[in-house]
Amino acid sequence: TTDDDVGVRVVDAAGGFVDANFGNGVVTLDLSVLEPGTYYVFVGPGESGFASYSLAPLGPGEREPPRGPIAPGLQFQDDLPTPADVTTEIDPAQPAFRIGLGEVVGLPFSNDEEGALMRAVLRSPDGALDPVLLLYRADGTLLAASDDEGFGFAGQDALIDFPLPAGDYVLVAHDLVLDEEGTVEFRFARITGTPLRPGPATLTRADDPVVYVLQVAPGTPPPATVRVQADIEALVRVIGADGAIITTTDGGGNPPVPLVGLGEGTYYVVISAVEPGEILLTVGG
Repeated sequence: TTDDDVGVRVVDAAGGFVDANFGNGVVTLDLSVLEPGTYYVFVGPGESGFASYSLAPLGPGEREPPRGPIAPGLQFQDDLPTPADVTTEIDPAQPAFRIGLGEVVGLPFSNDEEGALMRAVLRSPDGALDPVLLLYRADGTLLAASDDEGFGFAGQDALIDFPLPAGDYVLVAHDLVLDEEGTVEFRFARITGTPLRPGPATLTRADDPVVYVLQVAPGTPPPATVRVQADIEALVRVIGADGAIITTTDGGGNPPVPLVGLGEGTYYVVISAVEPGEILLTVGG
């Protein structure tokens, strides 16, 4: 059940497309017809921004999910802080800063590299805070919000990947609960992608991703899947040109990521980990 547009995809262990459904309200997939085996279910917002949903299995003959969500989706407080609420400004090049009790921190920056993908990661090293990041245009337009993006991957408390045109922006950081204070670690980078292709790559620094650009032309279907082979657990995310998160892994086991069904446009395949290492990207179908 969801109030926002979401997409649900099912792929098999080899990365082959099995089924999908999109929409809002009650979005269902019939899994009872699947053959025995391992499958992956991906849920992602249908458009730029964030989505809230609850996920629950249906028993035989049930048409509505049981009351009480088993896995609550991403949900935000009603009053998100804006650049007008900023109490302290910080240089985004600063790797760590302190968030005081109820404090809203702003990190203004300019992007002069058209087509670059921005990555921002915010962590609470001791777990005292539940930090959240928000990305605004300088005029106050909200572009992206993050709370536990990356599905808690290796302690990433807040993660935003967003393709940015040239312009002025503000990152807003604060504690989601607003009743704690503490030090947070911050990583910020702008990365220009290369065309999607199979082959080896090196993750040279924790959290700094390798970014590939996938152009889907009219009448030309995208590859069926991408998959990372590595000794490290890599986070793989597929981002639309408008910043929408198409799909993401949780870093566990490096499963195949489905690309089947992507429409015409530009997409970013973003691969990262919390430790450096060598990876091998395979592109299937």
